[in-house]
Amino acid sequence: MNLKEINETLFAQAKELRMCDTVHKEWYGKTWRYDKLADVMYRNLDFCIEHRWPARQTLKTLIPIDARHRNGIVIDEQWSLLNTAFALVMGTSQAKARYNAFSVGQLHIFDDAQCYVSAKGHASVTVHVYDRATANVTAEDKAHVLIVRHSERCRCIKTGQMTEKECF
Repeated sequence: MNLKEINETLFAQAKELRMCDTVHKEWYGKTWRYDKLADVMYRNLDFCIEHRWPARQTLKTLIPIDARHRNGIVIDEQWSLLNTAFALVMGTSQAKARYNAFSVGQLHIFDDAQCYVSAKGHASVTVHVYDRATANVTAEDKAHVLIVRHSERCRCIKTGQMTEKECF
């Protein structure tokens, strides 16, 4: 499937789920590259999470692995992320996400994924944990970490000083 067909497929799915007018107008009739598709997902993350769109199997099938990794998307694999501004860890993934210096990141962990998160220096990281996912988070130095649990079934293992909130 070429990039135009991928855009048409994802656009049709989002339209059926009633994507917002702004995205509809911006995307209509255009063929976006993978980076732009990921950017629009991250800018409209509430919609994507609410509808679980695109489904992880759809992402895995339509988006090449190198484009997924370049945009912080990890699905059913082992992968390591470094100072990624936005990241999605899905399926049965076992990922490592490292943040250091003054980096700022937002990480979303879904399904049965496991993610080891390390924040050092002056990094600021927000970790959202859903479903049955596990986050093993370490905060060192003056790093600021916020964990937001979106499910009673998710697990968070914490080392160091951080804030944890529940949002179910």
